[in-house]
Amino acid sequence: MEQGLSPATSSRRPLRLLIAEKTFSAIEPLIETCGDKRLNVDFDVCSSHRGAVGMLLASAYQLVISGAHLTEMEDFLLLRRIQALDPFVPLVVTASGSERDSARRVLAKGAFDCISTPLDHEQAVRTIRLALWQNKLMDLIARKEKAMDQYRRHVAEYPYAMDLMVESFIRALTVMDKTIYAIEHSILRTEESSVCFADFASKVAFHARKGALERLESLPPSSPSHVQPHMCSMTSLELQEFRETILASPRQNYLATLTDILRMAIRITSADKGNIQTLDPLSRTLHTIVHEGFDEPFLRFFKEVNHREAACGTALKRLERVIVENVRESPIFAGTEAQDVLLEAGVQAVQSTPLVTNSGCIVGMISTHYRVPTRPTREQLHLLDELAKIAAEFIGVT
Repeated sequence: MEQGLSPATSSRRPLRLLIAEKTFSAIEPLIETCGDKRLNVDFDVCSSHRGAVGMLLASAYQLVISGAHLTEMEDFLLLRRIQALDPFVPLVVTASGSERDSARRVLAKGAFDCISTPLDHEQAVRTIRLALWQNKLMDLIARKEKAMDQYRRHVAEYPYAMDLMVESFIRALTVMDKTIYAIEHSILRTEESSVCFADFASKVAFHARKGALERLESLPPSSPSHVQPHMCSMTSLELQEFRETILASPRQNYLATLTDILRMAIRITSADKGNIQTLDPLSRTLHTIVHEGFDEPFLRFFKEVNHREAACGTALKRLERVIVENVRESPIFAGTEAQDVLLEAGVQAVQSTPLVTNSGCIVGMISTHYRVPTRPTREQLHLLDELAKIAAEFIGVT
């Protein structure tokens, strides 16, 4: 396959890539990869999904590489814009073990492939070359289909005003008519070959996504098998940029925006699942609004929570964050049905943080859940507090 890919990446004029990543530590290895002589590409870099959308509107690119979390922000805004502007431009996402679920969601929405991180240079080069090759194939198919349509319309306009022509010219036109008829059949055969090429392109995309999902499964899990602090790559500056994006989101995207906030919380705390609840001020009941990773039994049991046995209910009662490092050993859950529901859902640790506005009103709860006993680090909890303020501000003004 390597030799088959080379014609797509050996043109005299370098192809253009757009790299959208939040941090320089994520961008740097991609820049190094793009310098590989086998690729022959130029590239632009931006650090936000909205910035990437703006650059797509201003310039033409043959490939977009973007972080998984960034790609799914604002209900997959970047991916939707790529598909609307030029559906032949592949999107390749980057993802670590903690971003596995985000990458799966983006691939399900139509991303072409995935580069796993920490980045393997050869795998990244192969992925980029295949994506560029696919872009060229789709472009060739589109050009052929456009040319066939032009030929078809031109043939349909062939003049038949025989009664105005001399006999010798009519005979010549009759021969030409037979030739045109043969051309029409050739066009039909060519169209059939275009369908075959399009089917082949679809199979290439299918196998690229299949390979991406297999690589994601082989990534090390986001959580170790015992209590251990997690590293957090998020910074307060990034969170401030995230706040500006969230507060600028249209109000009609309420649930999509809350989902972005929840996914950011899961990322910050290196968790596996999570949910956001809003508070009914009259009944003092928490209602689940958005969630990630849970099935119906869990959602049904925790659909409404007040002060009963649950991390979120306890946090509501105390008006402060509650951390349960081990669901099996916590007195909050000891001997309760909630403990059984959590363990059945694969949850062995949870933290719940109240969402409190600047005026001191609690408007909801944000909880993240772990597959193994875990306690978030001090750095993670500090960033989570900042995110909770953003969430409370968003809910409070909606």
